[in-house]
Amino acid sequence: MNVIGKIADFKYRLIGGNLRHQPLKAHKFGFVFLPNPCHPDYQDLALCEVTPTRIRVIKSDSREYRAAYIKIEKDLYTRAIAKFYRELYYSKSWYFENITLYQVEYHLYLRAEPGSFLIAAKANPGVSEIFLHYLDDNKRMLNLQIMYKFEAKRNCRVYKIFKSKGWHESLIDLIEYAQCHKMRSLGLKLTNGVRPFGTTA
Repeated sequence: MNVIGKIADFKYRLIGGNLRHQPLKAHKFGFVFLPNPCHPDYQDLALCEVTPTRIRVIKSDSREYRAAYIKIEKDLYTRAIAKFYRELYYSKSWYFENITLYQVEYHLYLRAEPGSFLIAAKANPGVSEIFLHYLDDNKRMLNLQIMYKFEAKRNCRVYKIFKSKGWHESLIDLIEYAQCHKMRSLGLKLTNGVRPFGTTA
């Protein structure tokens, strides 16, 4: 097997060229990349234990191989899901990162429709805060923090609005729920997310 380079930052690493084929797993918003399912002996990569003095190829179908590969697959899947949702959020007109309160007010009061909303995420080093800003029936701007945690069973982040019940797999699921149900913490159903100036859709 041709040893070209290293990928994955583990004690056990995948050594070799790039995977030529990656299967796709169906997902409700599209598809997610998963590791290659072909037999390890015929892959372009080998699982190796890398130390400063040597590289040891781990025998496929051994207990050591299976334990290490499960961790690598889980990490790759977690990263793929996170990247997928991040790109999905960026495609939404109501999702913003690192914007000021003045910018939030500008976007919400541009049309001033009750139930209009936007999500503002603050990505500081080591800390991530997410807030839902919306207009109530009297067109006053209110905000609530969106709580999140990592759920091991789903292998992804889950979200909920502060003082509400039930966790949702993504911010999009959370918003769709708040648009269909009158949540006690909000006091109304959300309507439309903010839209860039000059658009009607």
